[in-house]
Amino acid sequence: MVAPQDADGDKVWAKVGKIGEPLVVQVLLKKQDSGLWRIKKLVVTTPDIHGQSGDVPARPPRITCADEEAGDEMLMCARYGEFEDMVAILDGGTVPVDYQNDGLNTALHYVSANGTMECIRELLKRGARSLGNSSGNTPLHWAVQNKQFEATTELLANLPGVDVLTKNDFGRSSLTEAFQTDDAQILEVVLGHSSAAALENQSASGIAEEETEEQVEGGEESGIGGAVGEAAVDDQMVIG
Repeated sequence: MVAPQDADGDKVWAKVGKIGEPLVVQVLLKKQDSGLWRIKKLVVTTPDIHGQSGDVPARPPRITCADEEAGDEMLMCARYGEFEDMVAILDGGTVPVDYQNDGLNTALHYVSANGTMECIRELLKRGARSLGNSSGNTPLHWAVQNKQFEATTELLANLPGVDVLTKNDFGRSSLTEAFQTDDAQILEVVLGHSSAAALENQSASGIAEEETEEQVEGGEESGIGGAVGEAAVDDQMVIG
């Protein structure tokens, strides 16, 4: 087990396991008035099992940093909307804004799923990119899947290279996900993006078949790993 760092403070992360191992457990400890430490959050990371049968699309190299502990902590801060802590780590200069964990999730994935607008705008200001995770889902996929209207609008307006027709490993684009939300506002803003204009240059029947086909078997579970402790998207589970 990795010993807690900066134990003189009132909050500290401890981790069992290392990046690449089958199981990684991260614990957020908070010091009580009594002086005892209490578990505030528990994050369990397991291997991604999607796509083990069949072809897996080639991925760009994972974006890492010299201090993986700091990188993982930055992602946890983003995931739980801890804006000041996230900024402090990024300002340290050792963790890139697009740092990816072993599920290839970035900070922008987590804040988009949770709709944490202050964090989203900060990451975009720092040059965060639209990267796919280990299931091919982009931050826009996660924002749409979780019906985060303001986050979806912000990404479509200010994320360079965002494309509503980019598909994940299950053949589903953000546009497909928008149709599945039954949310008229989200569908309208996604359809209104310039990248959706490519639909006009293709056969209407072909696109309809491709973009609305149900491919949910083995797909990602919906839900976010936010501060209220819902089940997380992809390969992570949050307890407490």
